Amino acid sequence: MRVLGHFALVLLLFSMGLSLGANSELTSRLPGLGLKALILSLGTILGSLFMVWFVTRVGRPSK
Repeated sequence: MRVLGHFALVLLLFSMGLSLGANSELTSRLPGLGLKALILSLGTILGSLFMVWFVTRVGRPSK
């Protein structure tokens, strides 16, 4: 079951990448997004990492 979930996640990310890459309006406006896109990307990554850390620390049952 874990392998199926991993495969589904990879497939979802791949299809989203294809969809975004095929969007000509987005790719033409990409240079103008610059710093905003970088901040949004880093915020998303750091927020996700923090939540994983938080859930694994707080959600772990005490021994």
